[in-house]
Amino acid sequence: MALPAPHRFNRKPPVYARHGVAEVWLVDVAGQAVEVPTGPRPDGGDARRATGADTAAPAALPDLAPEVGNLFRAG
Repeated sequence: MALPAPHRFNRKPPVYARHGVAEVWLVDVAGQAVEVPTGPRPDGGDARRATGADTAAPAALPDLAPEVGNLFRAG
């Protein structure tokens, strides 16, 4: 059962944030997608689901924005 993105982002990211991790993405290998936080962290917020030709970039490296589908292609 898929949980709403805010619920999924409320579980482990607060723990990671306490240890200095600034951003956490959820990777859905079966769905070939990533869920990228769009709201404040570490105590919740929204996320956007990126798939296929969508691009996603980490906050620390905004110029690094690969197409999400390429992350799942075999060598």
